[in-house]
Amino acid sequence: MAENKAVKLVIYPYEKRSYQAPSGNKIVTVYAGTLYVVNGHQEIIDIAAGPIPGKTYDDNGGHTAESTHEGIYVLDRGESHTTASWPASVVPWGTPVRELNGIIQYQIGNQWRDASGPRGTVTQAVQLFYARTPNTHKTPQQIQDDVRDIFTDWKTGRITQVYRANDFGKLSWNLKRNGKRTGFYIHTTPVDEFNTANGGNVMLLQSHGCIHIRPVDRDRLMKAGYLREGVTVEVKKYGEVGPPPGFFFQ
Repeated sequence: MAENKAVKLVIYPYEKRSYQAPSGNKIVTVYAGTLYVVNGHQEIIDIAAGPIPGKTYDDNGGHTAESTHEGIYVLDRGESHTTASWPASVVPWGTPVRELNGIIQYQIGNQWRDASGPRGTVTQAVQLFYARTPNTHKTPQQIQDDVRDIFTDWKTGRITQVYRANDFGKLSWNLKRNGKRTGFYIHTTPVDEFNTANGGNVMLLQSHGCIHIRPVDRDRLMKAGYLREGVTVEVKKYGEVGPPPGFFFQ
C-alpha cells in the first residue's frame, strides 16, 4: 500500500443490492452503495445515495429526489450546514435553544433569534416549504405546531435545549465540482444520530442526491483524516460494482 499517494474516496452509489427499511409509518426499498477509501487502509463504508435512475421524483417543498451525479468532486470544509429550503436545517446542529414567553429561540453568537412566532426564521422556512408544495394549505396555528415539532426532543417529548434535528447531521462536506459548490453533500441524518446515541439500529435511507453515511463511519473517516477539505471524491455510475481496480493492491 503506497502511503505517499493522495487519499481518494470512490463512491459506487448503487451496487445492485437493496434492502427494506422503515421510514416513518411505511417500509421503503433502499438501493445501497459503498464508499471505498483508496490509498488509505482499505476502508469499505456503506452508503445510501440518491435514488436510482427511473426512481427519481418530485418531493414536497419544491425539492427533487435525484440520482447522485457521476463525476469527479473535491470535498469542501466540514461544516454545520444550514439552509432555509429545509425547515429543520435553518438552525445549526448543537445550537442552544430556549422558550421565552411562548416563543422558541436559538442562540447564534451572543444573540437569541426567534425560531417560532410570526417573524421566526423557522416559521418563514415552513411557510416557504408549504408554498412550494402543490395543493397544500396550512393555517398559522398549524405552521406553529409544525415549528414546535421540529424543536421537540424525540426522547423526552419536550422542547429541546440543544438542537439536534438539522437534516445534515452534526457535520457535512459539500462535493465541489470545478471549484463550485454543488447540491450534494456527504452527511449523516438526525434519525441515525439519535439511534446511534441511544443504542438503536442505524439503517441508512435513500437521500435526495447526497451521500448518507452512518455516524460511526463519519467519525471513523474524520479520525483517519479522510473527510477533510481538498480530498478527491469520485462518484461512479449507478449499477457499477466496486471495489475500484487495484483497491486491494495499493
